[in-house]
Amino acid sequence: MTGGRVLAAAVPEPETSTSIDSAATSGREQEVSIPLILLGGPDIVQRLVNDSWTMCSQPAGNDDRREGADALVRDAAGRVLLVRRADDGRWAMPGGWVDPGETPEQAVVREVAEETGLRVSAPRLLHTKLRPASVHYTFGCELDGGDLRISDESLEVAFVSPDEVDDWHTDHRERLTAALARLP
Repeated sequence: MTGGRVLAAAVPEPETSTSIDSAATSGREQEVSIPLILLGGPDIVQRLVNDSWTMCSQPAGNDDRREGADALVRDAAGRVLLVRRADDGRWAMPGGWVDPGETPEQAVVREVAEETGLRVSAPRLLHTKLRPASVHYTFGCELDGGDLRISDESLEVAFVSPDEVDDWHTDHRERLTAALARLP
């Protein structure tokens, strides 16, 4: 396979499938269901992780999509960590673009620390959103500590119930909902 990342998965039940966001050839975004046996392609980056998967990554090659990594972090009460962004005043999961030479897992840990002051670990991929020019990974992360604070990128940082938020940044509500559905 050329020009993409490949995910090979050992799936205990071949009929298992999941919803994966995919960019249609017309540039529209749509959700499709794909069997979880072998995913990937020369023009798309496909990454899924759960307890029975083994991820085999290759360099992105000719895929020109930017990668974004966002964190789903919950407190003991089940509320989620959100930031109210300085650029548009809307609520979002903490996260951002993956830097050159960095994995999405490394990026999500870095972004949470930069934007919120909190330390997280054990990123587990819960959702992937493909767009024509970018791919966005949502990782479930364990909260390790730190001091909650705002940054230059945020106006407010808080653990909240998603139902209490009306003003969401782009598709963060949909992506958060999809990621929450993958948690035990």
